Amino acid sequence: MKKYKYIFYYISILYTVGTSLWSGTIYLFMRHNGYSYSLINLFLEIFWLVTFLPKYHPATLLTNLAI
Repeated sequence: MKKYKYIFYYISILYTVGTSLWSGTIYLFMRHNGYSYSLINLFLEIFWLVTFLPKYHPATLLTNLAI
């Protein structure tokens, strides 16, 4: 069981690092193409919200929020 915990941590770390690198790269790319800072931040905000929601099962959210 301990082995699976370390595998989970390793995959989570890789995912987080990959997403962070993508976020910085897309920020520079959009700035280079002439987008304003407010539009870039709006895009990234929507991206983070959309990618956050499918990660959690709806029953988990309802249980944690006590709805």
